[in-house]
Amino acid sequence: MRTLVLIASSISMICSVPSEGENMRFPVLTQDTLKTDTIAIEEILISRKMDPRSIFEAKKAYHKEIYLLGDNKDMFTFSPFGGIAVNIQKLYNHFSHRGRAARKLQRRFELEYEQDLATEIWEPLLLEYTTLRGDSLTKFKLYCNPSLDFLHEASHYDHIAYLLQNVKNYKDSADIIHNRLRLIPEDKTE
Repeated sequence: MRTLVLIASSISMICSVPSEGENMRFPVLTQDTLKTDTIAIEEILISRKMDPRSIFEAKKAYHKEIYLLGDNKDMFTFSPFGGIAVNIQKLYNHFSHRGRAARKLQRRFELEYEQDLATEIWEPLLLEYTTLRGDSLTKFKLYCNPSLDFLHEASHYDHIAYLLQNVKNYKDSADIIHNRLRLIPEDKTE
């Protein structure tokens, strides 16, 4: 994060400039009179859109400890002179609760990264080939969520055929799908 100093008349302000992917609020300086005795400050929001790879790398950088605790690779080292060395820390992390939790969180980050990549490919197709918008589109995304392998291996024609078939199925049974996706089930009073 970089620091930016703004000077207006005799008043100086210090603001922070966001780095990649951060959202920050910046004041906008405007004068409310012809004199420079007061300044009204409005807030504006500046954000940058990050690609899935940079989001994943930012998570890895922020959660360095998790990647150290979850590392269980190269626990044993074989010497060319006929010996074996055991890295006690990696062995402990392999069997400890914290090490297992760290590896579970790493898998979660990787799954989120794959979902972000799939969304980056799938979202434009949804908007282009369906008429669904708003809540229906959100529920359709939960109903029809193709895997990243399918999106990489299938052709564009297969993507569109899969999408149109699922839109047809969704529209045929929208009420059932909406009821199943509800967080709070409806009370059945008879």
